[in-house]
Amino acid sequence: FVPLSIANIAAYCEKMFGSSVSTSLHKDAGSLLNSIDSNPPDIVALSFYHWNTALNRVVLKQIREKLGDRAVLCLGGPSIDSDHEEHERLFRTFSDVDAFVINEGEAGFSNLVERVLASTNPWEEPIDGVVFQKDRQCVRGLDIGLSTNLAELVSPYLSGMLDPFLNASFLPIIQTSRLCPYTCTFCASGKNSGKLRGFPMDIVNEEFTYVAKKYREHGHLVLNLADDNFGILKRDVEIARHIRKTADRFGYPQGLRFYSDKNFGETSKHVVDILGDLNKYGANFSLQTQTKDSLNQIKRKNLRPEKLEESIAWARSKNLTTSTEFIFGLPGESLDSFVPQLTNAIELGFSAVNCGNLMILDGTEMRRKSFKELYRHSTKFRINGSNYGDIDGEFSVESEE
Repeated sequence: FVPLSIANIAAYCEKMFGSSVSTSLHKDAGSLLNSIDSNPPDIVALSFYHWNTALNRVVLKQIREKLGDRAVLCLGGPSIDSDHEEHERLFRTFSDVDAFVINEGEAGFSNLVERVLASTNPWEEPIDGVVFQKDRQCVRGLDIGLSTNLAELVSPYLSGMLDPFLNASFLPIIQTSRLCPYTCTFCASGKNSGKLRGFPMDIVNEEFTYVAKKYREHGHLVLNLADDNFGILKRDVEIARHIRKTADRFGYPQGLRFYSDKNFGETSKHVVDILGDLNKYGANFSLQTQTKDSLNQIKRKNLRPEKLEESIAWARSKNLTTSTEFIFGLPGESLDSFVPQLTNAIELGFSAVNCGNLMILDGTEMRRKSFKELYRHSTKFRINGSNYGDIDGEFSVESEE
């Protein structure tokens, strides 16, 4: 994917500090390490999710060997929890890290940059939005990472910052809103509660047009939306109309992937109807489980049975494919409770029933020690697909729990 998240943070930093900072973006570990050799940085910031845990550990180790204590090394991203006990565990996992940026990264990382610019010892006082260690004790600033004023951010698309990545080697991704109102314990978004916010509409529409022009020769590449629930805000109908108009005008996108609002209300119906054949998921109703005890334990509410049947019937009337997702291995679930759900999903008439086993992800409530002790999960590990390789002579392989 195009590195949207780190580009948002870099663009905000450049806005805040102007010529006092210069930034570079990297998707490839080799590119990053080569850049460090030729132009040693003051700060290296890596985005952290379950698919690059081992990679980050290897790269951080090599950077520390190259730069010693001259550079500040930090991690941010969805796999950084807001739980204090988890911070201590993460510092043990990433022994070369100086600081973690919590939740939305723009403000917290900028506070870290401001401290580094102003002080030879940035760890004297707490930094809002950041946690670091001092004398082997975690020092935490104020929690500020769920209140970002999205109107104050700078679009890395419209500024040209992401132009080097807008080619056939990368899938474009656009975010129109932030935060998820649901609290699923298996999801990194579920640990947060706050106000659902949308990016300014004029910026959102300009980004879709900008990306469409850049990818008009690559219409087969799918455009992805980073929203947790596209179709939850009434304005999403207007965004869907703009995407449709853009596709008709420029031939891009020819395919779109997004997750609909879990409640699939009238706004979601309008969005799915407008996008029509552009929508690669059709009408998706992610259930994960329908076992009452399990739903309670993962803090999730699904569509009521009558609402689900009505929504499937509506999708059929529009000649849309329908799909659902189930997770097996959830707390409160068993083989005897899970298999009948699959039978029921087929009888409901879903076009596709997708099953995946539960993964315990960093940054989720389910990953926390208290949750694991409460439900006595017994877990195992496996290799995470093809996420392995040689990094400057050192082998890195990802695993998932």
